[in-house]
Amino acid sequence: MADVRLIDANALLDFISDERKEAADNKNHEKMRGNDYEMHFWSGALVQARWIRQYVNEAPTIDAAPVVHARWVPNHGSYGTPHCSNCKWRIPYSEDSTLDARSFCPNCGAKMDATDNNVGHKDDKED
Repeated sequence: MADVRLIDANALLDFISDERKEAADNKNHEKMRGNDYEMHFWSGALVQARWIRQYVNEAPTIDAAPVVHARWVPNHGSYGTPHCSNCKWRIPYSEDSTLDARSFCPNCGAKMDATDNNVGHKDDKED
């Protein structure tokens, strides 16, 4: 089985809509020029666009949650334990040594692969 590829179906439908409008404009232009062959070509494109829209709308969907990217923010305050940049959950002091081994936050599920350059955080300030 092929790999599942998530797409933005609404963006695809918008694109098809734009192409359909262009095909309708071209069909009307060719009709006014009396060019039957081109007019029929664009009529076919309109029918195909309608079918494609129908296929996209009827395609099965999957439940997928967006990936939240975060990072462990070191804390040099009173607790001294790092916290998640997404939910502020603190690693218990006894588990602090396993920080590098955690690839996600056990509280919110955020993937710990963010850097200052690639993700905007709610609040990365140290407490």
